Order: sequence, then structure tokens, then C-alpha cells
Amino acid sequence: MMKKAIPTNLQDALDAVFREDSRDAGEIARHPFIMRLLYKNLIPNPFGRVVLVGTVKSWGPTPTSKAKIIGGISSLVYVLEGSGHFSRSDGLKRNLKAGDMFFTFPEFRHSYGGGLKAWSDLSVWYEGPIFDALFSTGVLDKNEPFLHLEPILYWQGKLQDLIVQDAAPSRENAFLTGSKLLHIITEALNEHYIGMHGMDEQNWILKVKHEIDLSARSGKMNLCDIAKRFHHTPETLRRRFTKIAGYSPGVYFRSAIMNYAAELVHDSNLSIAEISEKLGYCDQFHFSRQFKKALGKSPVQFRKTGHNLHVTRPTLPNHRGQVS
Repeated sequence: MMKKAIPTNLQDALDAVFREDSRDAGEIARHPFIMRLLYKNLIPNPFGRVVLVGTVKSWGPTPTSKAKIIGGISSLVYVLEGSGHFSRSDGLKRNLKAGDMFFTFPEFRHSYGGGLKAWSDLSVWYEGPIFDALFSTGVLDKNEPFLHLEPILYWQGKLQDLIVQDAAPSRENAFLTGSKLLHIITEALNEHYIGMHGMDEQNWILKVKHEIDLSARSGKMNLCDIAKRFHHTPETLRRRFTKIAGYSPGVYFRSAIMNYAAELVHDSNLSIAEISEKLGYCDQFHFSRQFKKALGKSPVQFRKTGHNLHVTRPTLPNHRGQVS
């Protein structure tokens, strides 16, 4: 029996792993998996580089056992579908599911995959001192290299953005791609840490409300922009806000709009129509109905009396899920 050749350089290692085009139909039937190399850059970079981005999809045993492929190269793997396992030569083991992200290191042999279950992942191989700093400072713990991140489509898109389209490999592209990956990793670590350990909830909610109050003055809330300021995905921010406050950011935004509307009606010389337009309402009548519903008076009546200047709290959903 011929002994399997051990890759001696990075190109050989890539060819040995991503070789789907050379497999015949019989081999594919025996090992039902698909490996695709989406991006590679073999040009060295002193700061760091993304070596490859690839995907694996399988419906049976996954050939993911690896040795120390090439010195210095680590990888990030994000599970897109299915469930499976991870094991490492130092005895570390973990069950995996969709949404899990984990890291591998060249000093350990490791294996992962779905076994006999369906499995799909997106892998990024990388190297360089800008990534080594994550480990030397303890930001990323090699003894606990697992994160859980959702929504999956968001993080999948972030990783796929690493792929340089229609550009020849270059030192500049290697540096830019490496920088983007570093940003993704730090965002992922921050997102996971907050999700697992939390922070001062009241301080956090006050800061988010402040951002929503500011957006209310433009008449439009961009939850994506607000979420970025707190290093969250929009869905994570919405879920965390609702859990702490008891109502959604959207409910609070509508309350903030009415607070600001009350200020404008009471303190400004703008007409009701101008206030309606300033706050993004399609017409004055719709604005007036919403104003009266929130404050108990129409804008004209409120301007005459000046009572109840502020909406004291957002309108909360009742136990039937209806807005009371």
C-alpha cells in the first residue's frame, strides 16, 4: 500500500485538502462531501494575511482531520448548518451546532465535522503577528476557543466579504484582507462576551435610549447604525434591549418621537404640518392621530394648554401581545 505523501509546503497542503475537481463519481459517492476553495493568497506579508477562505458541505463522514499543516497557520471555522463535534490532540472536545465559531492552532492536531450528520462550515486560514497578539494578550483563549454567534447569515456574510473579487493577489490585498479579518474576530469576541457575561444593563440601556432619542429628532431610526456603535448586530441589540426594557426599540422610538413632537408643538413656532413633515409622517392627519393617542390631546389642543409636556413611558404591549 502506497504511503500517503505529507505536504511539504502550503501549496501542496491546499491541493491535498481542496481537491474536489480531481475526484471521480465513485469517490464522491463513497465520501459525500463537497469542498470548495473560494479564495487563496500565497504572497507572504510581514503583518499578517488571510491564506484561504473555503467551505465544506457533507452528508456523511467529513475528512477534516488535520495535523500541523504548515507552521504558523491558524484557522477560524464557522458552522453554518447541522451539528457535529470538535476534538484536539490535547484532549479538548466539544459538541458543535450551527452558529458556533471555533479556532484551530498549528501546534495541535484536530478534527471536526458532522460525522454521520449533515454539516456545513466556512473556514478561514490565516497567519501573522497581528493575529498572534490576540493570543499573547489573552483576548482569545486557546484553552476555550469557542464562540456562539447569530444571526448566521450576518456572520456568514462578514466572512464572505473577505474574498477579494476580481483582484490579483498582492501584498496590499493581503494586508487589507488581514485587517478585515482582525476586525471580524474582535467584533465576534466582543459580541460573544457581551452575550455570555453581559455588562451594566442599566448603563447600557440608557446609552441605547440616548441614541434612539437622537434619531427621533430626524424622524427616522436606523437600527443598523445604532447597533454598530455598540458592536452588536441589529438582531442582538433588539433582543437584548427588549429583554432589559420589557419593550422593543421600535416601541421606545415611537415614544421618543412623541416626546420630541410635544417639545416642538409646545416650544416652537413651527406649524403642525411642518412638525409632521419634520418627523417623517406622510401627512398631518396621521401625525395628529398618533399624537392624540399618545398624549390624550390633539396637537392643536396641546399647544393651547401646554399640559403633559412629555410622554412618560413607551406604550407597552399587554399580556395578549396587543398594544394597550
